[in-house]
Amino acid sequence: MKSEIVITKNVESLSIRAAKLFMQLANKYIKSSGRFTVVLSGGSTPEKLFRVLAASPFKSQVNWKKVFFFFGDERCVSPTSALSNYRMAKEALFSKVPVPPRNIFRMRGELGPIKGAK
Repeated sequence: MKSEIVITKNVESLSIRAAKLFMQLANKYIKSSGRFTVVLSGGSTPEKLFRVLAASPFKSQVNWKKVFFFFGDERCVSPTSALSNYRMAKEALFSKVPVPPRNIFRMRGELGPIKGAK
């Protein structure tokens, strides 16, 4: 994929543009390989994107049963902690779309960095 710098008016327009790209790539890779694998970033930046994906029209245009989520950045905290990236993703996206729990690979931060990462 060719690199491109995109400037948007605000977070809302950025999130909609990112959701469109997510949907296009998900559908492309599900069609060609049967699955779409995503590594989520941490922090509050992706939360708006997750909320857009969990709403119409995106929610119904992705085959969530074939999307697999991994966490590339997680804090060593409980999955219910206000600091947990998993908690935020669960509240903003996973609880609102039909992604099977077996397709979500979270770091078990509550076990500490070494055990949690294993």
